[in-house]
Amino acid sequence: MRWKDWVLFFVLAISFTACTGLAGEPEIVSTNAPTNMPVQVGNPDELGAVIFAEHCVSCHGETGQGDGPVAIEAGLEIPDFGNRQTSASQSFATWTNTIRFGRLDSLMPPWENTLTEAELQAVAEYTFTLWQQTADIAVVSTPSGVNSTNAVVEEAQGFVRGTIINGSEGDTVPDNISVALHVLNAGLEEVDFSMEVLESGSDYRFDDVTIRHDYRYLITAIANDAIFYSEEIFGDPELPEIYLPVTIYDITNDASVVEIDLLVTRIIPDSDSLIFQQLYNFRNTSDMLYRGSNQIDGFTYESVHIPLPEGAELLNSIDLVSRFVMLEQGGQRELIDTQPIVPDREHIVEVVYTMPQPDESMPVEIRYEVPYTVNNQLELMVQPDRYMISGDQFASEGLQQFQFGQYESYLAEPVSAGSQVAYTIEAGAIEAVPDSLDDDLDESISLPTVMAMVGAGLLILSGLGFWATSRNQPTTQALMQRIADLDTKYESGSISEARYQRKRRQLKQQLVTKIEQESK
Repeated sequence: MRWKDWVLFFVLAISFTACTGLAGEPEIVSTNAPTNMPVQVGNPDELGAVIFAEHCVSCHGETGQGDGPVAIEAGLEIPDFGNRQTSASQSFATWTNTIRFGRLDSLMPPWENTLTEAELQAVAEYTFTLWQQTADIAVVSTPSGVNSTNAVVEEAQGFVRGTIINGSEGDTVPDNISVALHVLNAGLEEVDFSMEVLESGSDYRFDDVTIRHDYRYLITAIANDAIFYSEEIFGDPELPEIYLPVTIYDITNDASVVEIDLLVTRIIPDSDSLIFQQLYNFRNTSDMLYRGSNQIDGFTYESVHIPLPEGAELLNSIDLVSRFVMLEQGGQRELIDTQPIVPDREHIVEVVYTMPQPDESMPVEIRYEVPYTVNNQLELMVQPDRYMISGDQFASEGLQQFQFGQYESYLAEPVSAGSQVAYTIEAGAIEAVPDSLDDDLDESISLPTVMAMVGAGLLILSGLGFWATSRNQPTTQALMQRIADLDTKYESGSISEARYQRKRRQLKQQLVTKIEQESK
C-alpha cells in the first residue's frame, strides 16, 4: 500500500470512530456536517427558550449577559447576547456551528450529540436574536447588510498553515518531515490532498484551499516512523485562514511507562452464558509516544496487551475493528491494541467476551495476568442475589446504584505489573436464568444486541464508558486551580513550552467536559 493510501486509510478510520486515534492525533468524534441551506432567523420561539433555560443559563446567565454562576466561578469571559454587536459580528451559520461543535479555546462545549437538530436550530435562533427585546422582528440583518434569510457563504479560497511541535521535552523537530493536508467532504471522501516535505524548519502552509462549512480539514505528519495528526475541524468561509498545528513525539517501546488508571468489569447474565464488559483506561506516564517493538504491517505496531481468561469467547469483532489483533502466547490469549498511547491522554479500550454460566455444582473461575501496573482499585459489578464473587482479592462494597441499574460492587486493591487477578463466580439465590435479561436491565445489553453493537465497532456500551470515565472527576474549582498552578510553573520556567501547552490543553478539555456535564 502506498504512503498516501496508508494515511487516507487512517484519516477515514479516525473520522469514523470515537476512540482515541492512531499515533499523535487527539480524540476525534464523528460529527454531522452542518447545513448550507438558507436559514430563516425569526422570532425567538418557545423551544429555543426552553433549551436555553435548561442547558445554557449556568454559563450565559438567565438573560444571556454572560453572568451565569459557572462563568462567574470560573472567571470566564462570556459574550453578552443582549449586545447587538455580539451576533452582528458573525453570520448565523457561524453562530450555529459554534453551538454545534463548541469552541475549546473559550471553553464552549459542543452540543451536537446532546441536542437534536431541531433543538440546536431553535436555541441558535433564540440566542442569535436575544438582543431584540421585541418578539415581532422577523428578520435580522447581518454585518454585510444582507438579510440572514439569504443563503450563507458556501465557500471561499483560503489557506491552511501550522507548525510542527515536538511534545517530547528537550527534543527538537527532525528534518525531512512529510506533511499532508487532507480535505474531506460530508461523505468522508477526500476531495483535496496536498503534501510537502519540510527539509528543515517546522512551519508549513497550503495555499489556494477551498474552505467550506461542510468540509473537514486535517493535517498529517510522518516523523520518527509514525503518523501524527492535527485536530480535525470544519471550515468557515468567512474565516478562510485555518491554523492546524501538529504535535509529534519521540518513540519509546518501554512498557514500564504504561499504567492502568481504570479497570472495571461488569458481568451481565444471558440465557446460557455470562457477558463480561471490561473497560480499561491506559495512561502513558512518559513524554514520548508508546508503541511496542513488533511491527505488524506498514505503520502499524503492537501497543498494549489486554489479557483474556481461559475459556473466554471474544465478542469484539477484530475483523471490523481492525486496530485489534488476537495473540496467544504462554498459554494465555491476549487482545493486542495497535493504537499507540499518546502522553497525557486517555486511552480507553473496552473488551467484551462471554464465559459459561456458573451453577450450584460448577462455579466459574477467572484468572489472568495484568501486564501493567494498576494504579486504582479494580472493580467488579454483578447482579445482586444472582451471583456472588469469592476469592482473596475482591471484597463486597454492597449494593450500588449506577446509571444503568443496581449492582453489587466488589473492589480489589491496586496491583503491580505481572500480578494475577483471580476470583470465582458462584451462583446466588436465584437458580433459574430466564431466556432474556431481567426487566430491570436494559434490553440493549442482551447477547444478540451486544454482538451486533460490537460487530459494528461500537466499543462503549450501555453507559458503562460514560460512567467509568466520569467517575471521581475533579471539580470545576479543582481543575481551574490546576490550570493556575500550571501557569505558575510555566512562568517560573520549571516546565518547557511544549509540555506546558500540552498539559494546559488537556486540563482545558477536562474543564469543558465538566462544565458541560454540570450544565445538563
